[in-house]
Amino acid sequence: MELVRGRDREIDRTSTTGLLPKEVLCVYHAPDRKLIELGIVAKITPVPGILATIARTLAERNVRILSLNFTSRGELRYVTLFADFTHSTASVEEVVAVLRKLEFVKRLRVWDKSSGGLIVDALTFPPTTAMGAWRLLLIPARALSGMLRRVYKELGTGGAALAYHQGRVLGIEYASIATLARSPEEALNAFFSILQAQGWGVPEVAEIDLEEPKVVIRLFDNFEALAFEECAKDCVCHFTRGLLAGAFSEILKLEANVVEIRCRARGDRYCEFVISKRR
Repeated sequence: MELVRGRDREIDRTSTTGLLPKEVLCVYHAPDRKLIELGIVAKITPVPGILATIARTLAERNVRILSLNFTSRGELRYVTLFADFTHSTASVEEVVAVLRKLEFVKRLRVWDKSSGGLIVDALTFPPTTAMGAWRLLLIPARALSGMLRRVYKELGTGGAALAYHQGRVLGIEYASIATLARSPEEALNAFFSILQAQGWGVPEVAEIDLEEPKVVIRLFDNFEALAFEECAKDCVCHFTRGLLAGAFSEILKLEANVVEIRCRARGDRYCEFVISKRR
């Protein structure tokens, strides 16, 4: 496996089986369970241990943490979690009272409006990443793929062009963070990691020559092909092509041309893109 120069450690991106799942704290469903959401604003402490203390306080009362988010902003820490109180040895009110007495807790909120074992995060907004630099929208990957499929079906090549240019806008946005790295190679590494971290797919660099320039990227589990169910005759990932074109144009300071030569939507194992300088 050929990697971008400057990568600190080698990661096998040819398979997603070795990667850890990442649950975003948004919706949780556990029938016949007593689900509670807790939101805690905490002051930074001289000695690390805010999260450990909260977890220990809950565990001592047989409360299970089901999903958790920990966010840092300056001198404050924000902890939001879904907890299972089904077999708790203390009531919700008693547990909350104990948590409020912890020296670092500034504010604590409780949300207990679950129905049929379904609880939805009601204590946070907006979802962000990159220390608040990016406000995010959380949308099912298959739904977005289905929207694009409908656009391509109804508008044909016009729909493909529209998706390409919208993807390009996103690629430029990603590059704005990736280019904080010290070199083009490291910026590309950061961009590839962003693709994986935000759920677009798992990238593998099959070939790279930044002097040419020419880069061949394989994208495993690319979201855009999900709704096509391997029934397409041609490569369909126009939004992804645009995303790659926008990012590479910004990072390498040139006008990038992106061609998809393999696609999961037509039965290939991965989507493969050839990126070069537009002639």
